[in-house]
Amino acid sequence: MAGPVYVCFWFDTEDYVTPAADDAAQRLAEMFTRHHAKATFKVVTQKVMRFDDRDLSGFIGALARHDLGFHTSSHSRHPTVTEYCEPLGWDEGIAAFRERESYGLEHLRHVFRRPFSTYGQPGGAWAPHVFPVLREWGIPTYVDEGGHIGLNEQPFWYQGVLNVFGMGRNFTRMDLRRPEGLAEGQARFDAIYERLRSSGGGLISICFHPCEWVTEEFWDAVNFARGQNPAGRLRRPRRTPKREVERRFGVFEKYLEHILATGAQTIACADLPRLYPDETRTRYFSLEEVLEATKDWDTEIGPVRTDAGWLSAAELFAFVATHHSPHSRAWRSSVRGQPRWDPADEEQTYEPIGHIQGPSRRAAALTRPIELPLLSLMNAIPRELLASPYGPRMPSALLVDGHIVPPADWLSAAIRVLQHTRRRGRAPRSVELRPAKLVTEDCVADSGVWDWIIFPEGFTAPNCVELAKLQAWTLKPAVLAS
Repeated sequence: MAGPVYVCFWFDTEDYVTPAADDAAQRLAEMFTRHHAKATFKVVTQKVMRFDDRDLSGFIGALARHDLGFHTSSHSRHPTVTEYCEPLGWDEGIAAFRERESYGLEHLRHVFRRPFSTYGQPGGAWAPHVFPVLREWGIPTYVDEGGHIGLNEQPFWYQGVLNVFGMGRNFTRMDLRRPEGLAEGQARFDAIYERLRSSGGGLISICFHPCEWVTEEFWDAVNFARGQNPAGRLRRPRRTPKREVERRFGVFEKYLEHILATGAQTIACADLPRLYPDETRTRYFSLEEVLEATKDWDTEIGPVRTDAGWLSAAELFAFVATHHSPHSRAWRSSVRGQPRWDPADEEQTYEPIGHIQGPSRRAAALTRPIELPLLSLMNAIPRELLASPYGPRMPSALLVDGHIVPPADWLSAAIRVLQHTRRRGRAPRSVELRPAKLVTEDCVADSGVWDWIIFPEGFTAPNCVELAKLQAWTLKPAVLAS
């Protein structure tokens, strides 16, 4: 079935050492305005904190007509986001990102007098700690590209933030430098457009940097490569000859015109929450809906789809823990051997789940199945999830009859008990705890994503990877609104 195809152009507006890069960004913004097309400009704060008395009013005015995103305060200056978050724990890393970057965002908001709809990391400096702060700042989306995390080359929700990331085959661009770049770029776009249109619609992500029009090398590679922080004035990259600059603008405008002629609709990052709404946040769920969605679960757990949309594993944990543990009327009746479990007892719907954080630490996995009384499983969960400054948080482990149990093992067992009770009308007397797997952890890359030229030689971030996997409890698909 044919469906709408949306195109999100985003420009990482970051080079704060080359004045011509400001002119290039302004010119691109004016081009999109002229064509009545939408774009998002993700701005580094240092772009508007220059000390050379350069008049930036034209640059600011042109970009302010479009959607804006935050691209950190100083981009590649060390330590980058990943570098300063890597040695820190979960809460400490969140606090560090807020402390280092809040002023930069507020300065940009003051300069442009516009809200900022998105954030994207500088280069490869991805870190899981940024997402709670984005929610705190009121920034609803994370738009960038990389291999750090992804879900089926489609938009997804992660830590309550809508992500356009890891888009794979649905990410494209044209090569501005090669003579064949225009034709090749148009052909790549057309192939993606037809594939998405014929399969119900979707999103194409396209990224450029304004400095690509006016320089022959990236400004940050000249100054900050392999962990360097140069003293004194930053060096400027080699400039592109004026005639070549004009050629690049000319072919890019043809690229834009070609995309608009296909019928694809350009959108800004600010449009994404409307196109990919999470209706489960305001939805009231019944136990029957949740059990129907999890009927195929065993020891592999992850997000599930309901009529209202996808629920993450964290949302499912919160639902089961807060509504269907020791405090469920149906469960209490069954376990005590009183009246049989009646689904009618559970027909009421429960308040919206809201955002739930994943655990902040990993518990040692069970090495073998353990048979325990059902009451032990039920009594392991507190009446409320853990409190944190960023909302409810899953526990890192549960104490079940003297055993330290990872939350995945507990949730898997709890769902199996509820399914058993649903089928047979009475809860079992005992339950087997088995080692379970959170399948969305596989969506986080273990290695191979820390090769950005700005990182020090041999840099890796295993702590960021581990914390990202723990927060994969919150990962779920985003669905294009019909």
